[in-house]
Amino acid sequence: MDKTRILQQGEEAKFQIAIKDFDMDANDFKVELVYGYRRTTVEIDKSQMVHSGDGKYFFTFDTDGMAGRVTAICTWQVPDTDYQDGYRQETDEQYLCFVTS
Repeated sequence: MDKTRILQQGEEAKFQIAIKDFDMDANDFKVELVYGYRRTTVEIDKSQMVHSGDGKYFFTFDTDGMAGRVTAICTWQVPDTDYQDGYRQETDEQYLCFVTS
């Protein structure tokens, strides 16, 4: 386990999000954080993220009440004319951090 990703419960965490081969400025995306044995979910929409002047996106979350492994599920809408609504949904799930008390 990456020891730099062990967070103390009650801290505010900040992570950068980058979606390869996707125009993050022009299209919609979100991140869902999943933690605990009950798989509690916290959803962070693009509109809630910080957009830096150099085009990077960052999301933050409070770890108060979290414990254990935190997984991030990123979902984004890819423009695709083969779909009736004009978008194809893609997802990626990755380990994000571990929150300890």
